[in-house]
Amino acid sequence: GEPTRDGLETKDYTVSNGEVCHPRTIAAPPSLMVLNDNSIVIDHRATPNVRQAFSGVIPLVENGQVVASLYDMSKPDNTEGHARNIEGENAAGHQMVLESEGVYPNQGLKHYQAAEIMQQYGAVTAAFMSGGGDVSCRFNGQSLIIPENINPATGAHFERPLPNVF
Repeated sequence: GEPTRDGLETKDYTVSNGEVCHPRTIAAPPSLMVLNDNSIVIDHRATPNVRQAFSGVIPLVENGQVVASLYDMSKPDNTEGHARNIEGENAAGHQMVLESEGVYPNQGLKHYQAAEIMQQYGAVTAAFMSGGGDVSCRFNGQSLIIPENINPATGAHFERPLPNVF
């Protein structure tokens, strides 16, 4: 793992077609896991029968409630608005996805705002998976949001190449 701003080591849990690519060795941020039976689990623990897994960053909604620490405005991560990629699950076990644009600098959703949107739409659990320049959203080959990345020479927005597509 790599050190974070807080000096903690982040561990990945990535699974592709049932093969563990990066095993989790300590409790860390949650991952979205798609099991062999197509059910969804969002947890910080490795789970049996995982077909696909994507590492998360910050829990936003737990047991249907917005995580209280997201309202702590002494943490810079809670005060900055950015593009957000949020994954969650509703009470019926259906996966929920929120992709929001946020043009740099500081124009987009704060973590608590993204959590409140997910909660409003019925999420019982949700996690911030990535943000800023990592966020893109394409459907049928068309971009649905303006990417946060800006080419300094042209001023044009561009998508950052991403390793995981779901």
